[in-house]
Amino acid sequence: MNVEPRMAGLRQWRTDRLEDLVAQLERTTDPALPCFARDVARTELALRREGGTVDWVCRVRAQPRSDGRSVLLTLALPTTLSEPEVRDAALVRARELFGSDVVVDSVQFGD
Repeated sequence: MNVEPRMAGLRQWRTDRLEDLVAQLERTTDPALPCFARDVARTELALRREGGTVDWVCRVRAQPRSDGRSVLLTLALPTTLSEPEVRDAALVRARELFGSDVVVDSVQFGD
C-alpha cells in the first residue's frame, strides 16, 4: 500500500473519505506500512470529532499482583495531550476504579 501520497493534505479531505482511509489503514497487515500513517489519519479524524478527542487504550495492572494480569482501560481525551499527560490521566482513572496500587504499563491509540 502506497501511503505517503495519500497522507498529504488530509485536512482538505472530506470526512467520509478520511473515515474510509482510517478504516482501510486499520484493516491492513502490510508490514511495510509506517505506523505513523494510521496515527496521523486517526488524529486528523479525531480533530473533527466534537470536542476534538481521541480514544486511547491504556493497559493498567495492580502493582502487588505477582500474576502480571492487566486490564485495558479506554479513555476519550483531547487530541492536544502528550503521551505523559495521557499516562497521568489513565493513572488517575485507574486509581478511581481499582485503588491506589496500580501502574500504567502502556498507552496507545484505541482500536
